[in-house]
Amino acid sequence: MLKVLKIEWYKLRRTKLILTATFLPLLAVFQGRLFALSKEGTEPNLWGTMYIGTMSQYTWLLFPILITVVIAIMARMEHSNNNWKQLLSLPVKRESVYLSKLIICLIIIFYSIFVLIAGMVLAGISIRANGPVPIEMIVKRPLISAIASLPIISLQFYLSYRFSHFGIPLVAGIGMSLPSMLIANSEKYWIFYPWTYPIVSGLTEIFGTDGKGPIMYAVCFVSFFVLILFGFHQFRKKDIF
Repeated sequence: MLKVLKIEWYKLRRTKLILTATFLPLLAVFQGRLFALSKEGTEPNLWGTMYIGTMSQYTWLLFPILITVVIAIMARMEHSNNNWKQLLSLPVKRESVYLSKLIICLIIIFYSIFVLIAGMVLAGISIRANGPVPIEMIVKRPLISAIASLPIISLQFYLSYRFSHFGIPLVAGIGMSLPSMLIANSEKYWIFYPWTYPIVSGLTEIFGTDGKGPIMYAVCFVSFFVLILFGFHQFRKKDIF
């Protein structure tokens, strides 16, 4: 397993995924900082203002796009030029290959969240926001949003490794992201649309969960494990040589 992880990490170094996972959260932080500065003098809670400005952009569009692009590109590296044959010719188990790719994807995705948190802390300090860093808001909620994105991750992972065409997971991921903010405003229907989960969990003071929080997190974990296991079953049985 460790050997396969090293191989995946080496291949990752030849891409710009780490740069993308750094740039997109910092872009959201920059927008949040500008939003807070525009409210300076009229809004006493600059931490909260900066957070809302950042997370409304990141959880709605930038984070789902990052998830989609990271997973799709990692899968494309194997789909192109029949790299599956070369990879699986190594003395490794298929489950090690599958799990190593999932682990690398999760590492990149959670790395982007830590960049987002660090960026918001520095942005809040730079605009001289009053009071200490609100840990509950700035640190815990982005991590909860990442957990709430598990259904998105599992579905994109399945689509990216199930279909060799690069456009299928991209169209699905980006297309499903676009209406998510609108659906998140629906008290009745948001629970049926997992792309709203990062938004609702990260911006509970705006949207709220209406007591559906436990259902949302149950869907997150159940859908993640079901799709990952289903995808692994197909990956293990499929003849890709």
